[in-house]
Amino acid sequence: MENFKLSGDDFNYRIKRYPDTPLTKEEMEYCVVDVLGLCQAIKSKLDEDTLCTIPMTSTGYIRREFREACLAEDGYKRHMMSMALTEHTYALCVEACRGGISGSNNINTGWTIEGVDSFDIKSSYPYQMATKYFPQSKFMPIHLPLHTDLKYLKRYLDNKCCLIVWECRNIKLKNWESIPYISKAKCRAVVRGEHGRFGNGKVYSAERIGMCCTEIDFKIICDSYEFEDLSVHELWIADRGMLSKAFRKKLMDMFQMKTNLEDGDRYLYAKFKNKINAAFGMMLTDILNAEVIYDSSADEVWQVGEIEDVGTHSNFMPFNHYSVWMFNVNVFACSSATYYWRNYCTRFKSRETAMISKPPYRVFA
Repeated sequence: MENFKLSGDDFNYRIKRYPDTPLTKEEMEYCVVDVLGLCQAIKSKLDEDTLCTIPMTSTGYIRREFREACLAEDGYKRHMMSMALTEHTYALCVEACRGGISGSNNINTGWTIEGVDSFDIKSSYPYQMATKYFPQSKFMPIHLPLHTDLKYLKRYLDNKCCLIVWECRNIKLKNWESIPYISKAKCRAVVRGEHGRFGNGKVYSAERIGMCCTEIDFKIICDSYEFEDLSVHELWIADRGMLSKAFRKKLMDMFQMKTNLEDGDRYLYAKFKNKINAAFGMMLTDILNAEVIYDSSADEVWQVGEIEDVGTHSNFMPFNHYSVWMFNVNVFACSSATYYWRNYCTRFKSRETAMISKPPYRVFA
């Protein structure tokens, strides 16, 4: 006899229930069916998996599909090995990571705006992953004078994938009513100063800021802000290139399957849409995480460990292509998406100002 999951509409999840909490007949039935249903789901997977290999999340299945497709490509693993990140460059990649621009300029908030329009890009992040450049070599340091001329730096910004640790003084938006690009939370150091201004977590102007970012972010900042006394503390560069052919083919196959279902079964369409979104989400993951330990006999039952040596972490060494994948998509797909959005938006005339921004769409007045 099969047991189907019951509706949770009548099961109040706000109630705290402990092992000795009495349950009503309906609550008990819901819990029992929930467990039986999980057991049946696991049994249905044991034809192809073991208890150790069943992915813990739905994203895990997508990760496995891409892993199998990529590792079947001749030379893929060797190429990924050649691009392996060091402990330091991995940390810089994680620091430089940022998502899309969400929010608005707080000068323009609180208005009732008429005559607005909006647009959407279908599968925006997968599009970036399939069509734009990414690092395709090991990151190498470039030793520059601390106070480097922006024109000299531009030779690297225009031709290489870059990780830049930099700071400047007296920074301010060129267009005071535009959507600020620099997030205060992404700054290593930020000094507001007497005339500085922050809003909605973004930097409009400041006496001094310091941060780590990619060349894509840095170009946007140069287009959006005026600043003085640029100091480059670190510059790491890698060759540009497309993601592997096997990766892109798998991604486009998923997109094609989703598109074929667009006017058909809405349930299956939603499932394939989740799959292609997971292709991005599977790489938006920090692979190095501290262990969380529960010990009921200890004074503090929950304990969070520390990652003492990243270089010897089981997820990092001796080889883990997720470290490069995470960088490729986490940093550059997010940043590329916002870069191309901004590049598109700057073509609008001044009266057609972006009022609200939330990838993958914008609203214009």
